Amino acid sequence: CSERMGAAAERTGALADALMGRLVAAIPGIALAQNSPYGRLPGTLCLLVPGADSQELVLRLDELGFAVSAGSACSAHEAAPSHVLLAQGMSAKEAQTMLRVSFDERASEQDLGRFADALASLVSK
Repeated sequence: CSERMGAAAERTGALADALMGRLVAAIPGIALAQNSPYGRLPGTLCLLVPGADSQELVLRLDELGFAVSAGSACSAHEAAPSHVLLAQGMSAKEAQTMLRVSFDERASEQDLGRFADALASLVSK
């Protein structure tokens, strides 16, 4: 079980790194919101999307078949900026541009490529 979990985490982490590389190439100024010395979960990206309204992105991406979240997991049902992100030193404006993307080792490169294309298209509009 431990070997399988390690392999899944390694694959998911590689997919996340590839997705982030693709997003950085397609969306000017996009960045990871995590600033923890402990890193991140392998299949989770917390993205700062400059100039975007994360709530609007959540709705538009949902229409395209992608389920993502705005803010932190601790504040998924709140309209106000996440208290967790504010406590990490983000401004309220930055916190409102945060998009949380999660997936596991079953995600394909094609799935993530379609997501990257959809997000880049929405941000450019």
